[in-house]
Formats: sequence, C-alpha cells, structure tokens
Amino acid sequence: MVRKLKALKLPEELRRTLSRGTRDVVVGSDPIQTMRKALENLRECSKLIAVGDLVCYTVIENNKTPDICVIDGKTKRTNKTPEISEERFSRVVSVWNPPGHITQEALNTIREAVEALNKNQKILIKVSGEEDLLALPLIAQSPDNSCVLLGIPNVGVGYVRINQDERKKAEETLAMFHETEITPY
Repeated sequence: MVRKLKALKLPEELRRTLSRGTRDVVVGSDPIQTMRKALENLRECSKLIAVGDLVCYTVIENNKTPDICVIDGKTKRTNKTPEISEERFSRVVSVWNPPGHITQEALNTIREAVEALNKNQKILIKVSGEEDLLALPLIAQSPDNSCVLLGIPNVGVGYVRINQDERKKAEETLAMFHETEITPY
C-alpha cells in the first residue's frame, strides 16, 4: 500500500500573484551587494529568516548567519548553487516538499524552527523538492520584528517585516490553497 501525505496545493489562480514576490524589494544585479543593501534596511530585525539558496548564501557572505535558512540545493531551478556551510547552524533538518505544494511535514518543521528562535538556535532546513512556497508559513508563524528574505529571480531581494498584518495576509493566502494528499517520491 502506498502511503499518502497531507499537503496544501498552490491553486493556479495564485501562481502569478505569488511569483511577483514581496512589496519591499531591493533591486540589483550583484547578489552580494544587493543583499548588503537589503540587510542595511533590516538592521532593526530581531531575527533573519532566509528562503532560497542564493539568499542564504549572500546573507552569510555579508557576515551574518540567518536564524532560519531554507534551501533546496537549486538556484533558478538548476543545481548550480553556492555551498551553505552546515557548521554555522545549531540544527540541520531535512524535509520533503514537492513543487507547488506545502507538505504537512514542512509545516511541522517550520513550526519547530520558529519555536527554536526563542532558544536562539539557528536552523538550516534542507528541502528535497522546492522551498519557494515555504516563505508563506514562515511569514504566518514568525514573531513580530522578524524579517523574511527571499530572492526574486532576475530582480533582487524581497523582504517582509513581520507584524500582525503581514501574518494575516500570509494566513489568508494559505487559506486559498487546496488540501490534498500526495504520494512521496
């Protein structure tokens, strides 16, 4: 018998909206310099959460380690990605999350990682599949004054300063996803 796992599936009508990224964006062609500018804007953030391999890498290259770093081993859907040193993190967790979905396993892992923020632990989440959509539950669950950074391909770095309004928007967006069951690969 094949085991089915619970997941949320991205509805087609949301795909275009989410692909635009965040409202706040630092535009730039040099990833490290662009991240430096973004980090200057985010000095007051209590916790930094980075989603994406290049985003995590460029935060580290700017002498900071994200409190939560979510990577999938790909940049722009290719396997050409910078190396992220696991030694910088208190814990490394692996999770399966296929493209266009958010698995229950990923949601549980994010909840645990956000809880670890209170203990000042730094968590690296390595995703088998795709990490992009995991920014939504991170925004929905992260504490006030945290900042979530994500890459916007061919544009720059987007960021969200977490507050009640941003959490509510993320929760409303997640509520539009369709509950489904998927078969692990």
